Amino acid sequence: SGDSIRVAPGEDDETVFVKRTEKIKNNDIIVGVVDGEPMLKRYKKFENRIELHSANSSGHPIIVTEENDFRVAGIFISQFNEF
Repeated sequence: SGDSIRVAPGEDDETVFVKRTEKIKNNDIIVGVVDGEPMLKRYKKFENRIELHSANSSGHPIIVTEENDFRVAGIFISQFNEF
């Protein structure tokens, strides 16, 4: 979506390459699925919560709670911009 990670400036026709894995670490850019909605976000795990951050620093992070259906679909590898 519009507030998700913008890995590098570019157009809407970017292709993102993702490695399918559930093994992630703090600050990885992930494809996360929250309540059925996929998103490309920076993953931040704290002692008692998970936050998903967009590239837009003025945006608010998504706070993942036990009430959310959350899973990791993969981690960002690279992108390809078609011009």
